[in-house]
Formats: sequence, C-alpha cells, structure tokens
Amino acid sequence: MIAAVACAPGISWALDYCVTFPSATNYILVGRNFVLPLKGTCRAWVGFTPQNSYNSPSTGTGCLSSDGTNFSLSITTMESVYTIFDAISLNMPSQTGIDNETVLGLGSGTISAVGAKCKPKANPIPAVQSGQPETPQIGVFSKP
Repeated sequence: MIAAVACAPGISWALDYCVTFPSATNYILVGRNFVLPLKGTCRAWVGFTPQNSYNSPSTGTGCLSSDGTNFSLSITTMESVYTIFDAISLNMPSQTGIDNETVLGLGSGTISAVGAKCKPKANPIPAVQSGQPETPQIGVFSKP
C-alpha cells in the first residue's frame, strides 16, 4: 500500500526543494526529489529554473554541516546562452541566507536567498521557448 502511494503520479512534487530570492521574484531554483541531507552529509541536486519559460537544467551538491547550523548548496545552471553558478549558504533551521552568484560574461553579485519545500505542482518544467534570451537579472552585477 505504501509503495503504491509513493509511486503515484504527482506525488514526487511533494519532495521538491525550492530556493527563492525575495528581490528577484522571477528566479527560482527547483531541485527535483531533493530533500535536505542529514547532518554531516551531502546530497546531489538535479533540477532546473523555469525563468523566462525556458527549460534550464541545473545540477550541484548540497551539504548540511555536522552541527546542523548551515546548509551549503552549489549549483550550475544552463539558461539558454548563459551559465550561472550559485553558491548558496542558508542558516538552519530558518533556511534563510545568501547566494553568491556568477553569470559567465556578465559578472557576479550577492542576493538574499530562502529555501523551502516547493508547493505541490507549482513548478512544472517548461518547454524550451524560441526567441532571443533575456539577460538574467538576479542581483546587482559588476563586471569582473
């Protein structure tokens, strides 16, 4: 009975983890079937960002400190013609902190970040949209 419920369509969204950015509401990172690791361990991140209606895959690693006070997440995202590197540090248990982000060719910046379990079915993976990509507007960037 439990196995049938765990495999039911749509249930996996309940395990998705989202990182949002209060000052950049159009950007969200979604980790599919990602749950926070146990203290002193790391877990692989496989997900995407639906920004600009693009199917923009992301991959990385999240680690919870041995004392359980910090969750660090490093993610690489391919968004159309941009490569984005996010180094996110969240205080626990509030799951709030900062993201030090670099967009290749544009610069880098720091922005507030919040982690939480995603709302069910809130973030479907979009189809790739054609047309000119929009420049990422995550934080305040300075040229390297």
